[in-house]
Amino acid sequence: MRRLCYFFLFILAQVHSSNFNVIGFIGHNVTLPCKYDTQTYGVLGFCWGREYVPLSKCSNTIVSSPDGALPSIRDPKYQLLGSVMDGELSLTILNAQWSDAGLYSCRVEIPGPFNDYKANTYLAMEEASVEQPVTQSYLLFTGYLQDCAQGCVYARNVAQMASVGTDVTLTCSYDAKWYGRLSVCWGRGPIPNSGCNNEVIKSDGTSVTSRLSERYLLMGNSGKGDVSLTIRQVEESDSGVYGCRVEIPGWFNDQKHEMTLTVIPVRPNSPTVKTLEVKERTITVRWSPVFNGGRAITSYMIDVKKKQAPWDITKRTTVSHELTQVTLVDLRPAVNYNLRVFAVNSVGMSEASNVLTFITKEGAPEGPPLDMKLEALSSENIRVTWKPPRSDLRNGVLRSYSIGYKEYALTGRQWKYQTVAATQELESFILSNLKPSTMYSVLIQAKTSAGTGPASTALHCQTMNETSWDYTKTVVDFSPNQTEATIIETNPSTYNIRMFAVTSLGTSKASNVLTITTGETGVVFLYPWMCVNVQESQSGHLVAVVVPVVLVLLIVAIVMIWQLRRIKQRKGSLNMWLTNGTIRYTASDTLQEVNRQVNLKIHLTLRREQTEKCFLEGKNKVF
Repeated sequence: MRRLCYFFLFILAQVHSSNFNVIGFIGHNVTLPCKYDTQTYGVLGFCWGREYVPLSKCSNTIVSSPDGALPSIRDPKYQLLGSVMDGELSLTILNAQWSDAGLYSCRVEIPGPFNDYKANTYLAMEEASVEQPVTQSYLLFTGYLQDCAQGCVYARNVAQMASVGTDVTLTCSYDAKWYGRLSVCWGRGPIPNSGCNNEVIKSDGTSVTSRLSERYLLMGNSGKGDVSLTIRQVEESDSGVYGCRVEIPGWFNDQKHEMTLTVIPVRPNSPTVKTLEVKERTITVRWSPVFNGGRAITSYMIDVKKKQAPWDITKRTTVSHELTQVTLVDLRPAVNYNLRVFAVNSVGMSEASNVLTFITKEGAPEGPPLDMKLEALSSENIRVTWKPPRSDLRNGVLRSYSIGYKEYALTGRQWKYQTVAATQELESFILSNLKPSTMYSVLIQAKTSAGTGPASTALHCQTMNETSWDYTKTVVDFSPNQTEATIIETNPSTYNIRMFAVTSLGTSKASNVLTITTGETGVVFLYPWMCVNVQESQSGHLVAVVVPVVLVLLIVAIVMIWQLRRIKQRKGSLNMWLTNGTIRYTASDTLQEVNRQVNLKIHLTLRREQTEKCFLEGKNKVF
């Protein structure tokens, strides 16, 4: 009889004792379980300590309450976050560290001998996972907890949280070394008196005998008693209570584990975007549908910016959730852009997609060339100078310019065009073979590989008069060996110079025309490369230096006589140029023969002219 009493006392004591192992993560909160039934016992005193539960009270007490009302807490990092008045005494350690690992004990002082509820929990600390911080489970023990030494029954409820789309594992294990391989079942809902409610998977201890879906797996080492349930790609509908029953032989020996799984929706995954087509002012992109995070995607957001600009000044476009391809417009030609895409649901916006870098195709210039000027050089030539269009209106790399010109008086005359390569910021071109004393209209257009831009405003310029050459003034004979001449001019002005070759058979055609401008007022040219400045004396009196009186001749020419052995014809050509202020010339071979020697006269004809004035259309004109 005494042995029987001892046996019942031992069972009574063990029913009110629990032992747990809990894993915490560095830097996270961890909760150690302890709870009793206030509806049965009322509000009771309790305590938490850092050693095994002694025969009374707690050792190394960290939390205590004699009446179950206001607890005394030794350190603020220990918190009772549950409803103490409802019997929820679970201890939460805030920002747990390595030093928090060890043994913790909870005692609930139930009236009567050997009635106190005691829970010993060993806390092990581990490094938190950095790869999947969102899916990391945080364990919170709830419900009435019971545990026994080897072979005794116990049940526990663990709250576990996971995000939609991840894999989650619900822990359940037993001592396979003690019991051997046992049958196990998992179900949804509280654990009944036998079996499992809404069974999702079952094992005979060696292999799975049934399962509700391929998403439910037993991936632990069953030989060591690990029968944890893994659910693949969890959804919000997977939330709820799960029960694990390990069927231990004997009455009331089955080991039971209850867990509450909460699956929370998250932001969508980031899209992967690719380019389909790039044009001058548009781009077409496409992306594939992404995981929505448990909530329907409501829209997509597209950011576009110039490559050099920061993302905070981007142009954002929102498109419908039904679209996975879009064409963006209003881009600029020949510009380097960046583009990225976001997916949005009710939880929030995804991370940015991959960044596309693209350059829009070139377009025709949108602006005309700038600062165009015209200058009449002779009776046949007009010099045209200009600058490129504004850089933001070029729309690409300038390849060339088209110079259009026609006689101004002939309104029905078609434009003639000259193409000039684009090479520098200040361009120049000479229109030649024009008519003397004729007004011309000139305009310019810039070109890229994509087309021609708008024309500049037409300017007008008149070529010089060819009939005003003075032949009687400047005829000079030169030696046939002479190849240069120096002209001394007393009056600053602009001059045209041409040369003729004369033989016994006649006079050649005129050479090319040189246009030369002599010095400004106050400068007297002795030679083209020599000048004297007229200045005031230091005494302040105006000194008139009359150097031009000494140099009264307009032209001094050197006579050249060429000995030609034979002359076949009088036709030929001359060419002149200006080097270091000296006029040089050469004659073609058709003017020279080796069999006969004759005298050759070179006529140097000089004409003094003022630079012609060119003007914009719409201003006062003088013809």
